[in-house]
Amino acid sequence: MKKNDEETKELILKAAETEFAQKGFYGARVDAIAALSGINKRFIYSWFTNKEELYKVVLHEAYKKMARTESEIFVEYDNCEDAIRRVIKMYFTYMENNPTYVSLILWENLNKGEYIKSIDLSDIKNKVYDYIYKIIKEGKEKGDFRDDVSESQTILSIMTLTFSYFSNRYTLPKLMDDKVDFARDVDERINNVTEMILKYIKK
Repeated sequence: MKKNDEETKELILKAAETEFAQKGFYGARVDAIAALSGINKRFIYSWFTNKEELYKVVLHEAYKKMARTESEIFVEYDNCEDAIRRVIKMYFTYMENNPTYVSLILWENLNKGEYIKSIDLSDIKNKVYDYIYKIIKEGKEKGDFRDDVSESQTILSIMTLTFSYFSNRYTLPKLMDDKVDFARDVDERINNVTEMILKYIKK
């Protein structure tokens, strides 16, 4: 692929990510993606057969981008507790800086995972889960974490507690009478979630 082709594809995918994140698969329009990217609609269809194929590529790329960030924490560690802290902070930081990722995942869940079922994620999934599983298992073996702690349930708690902060940031302030400033209090939430997880798994 030539450099110009790569740049063109990148423009299309960036515009498509924005459009799908804002409107979901059914609300998004290729015309809008063409206008936003500055790429002719006919040219977009020369790259991607239809809107569904383009959406699947965008969704796959969103997971790959997250996986690249996750891989940055795959380093040696001396302390299992600090490793868990690093994992939780990574997720909060990533989703704060990548709001389209949160929106894309929300839309796909609203559609009951209709399209992700046909996307091959074997090249990216499970790596971070294996890493966190290893940390928790090692912490149990060293006597730092409780023996009865479930690795899979702890991983699920980390994933849901970090994601839900961003998926609900536009509705919860109203329900909580604006007692939490979701635009400013991310660090406080990171500390809160981290301490909750660690207090549960530590002996």
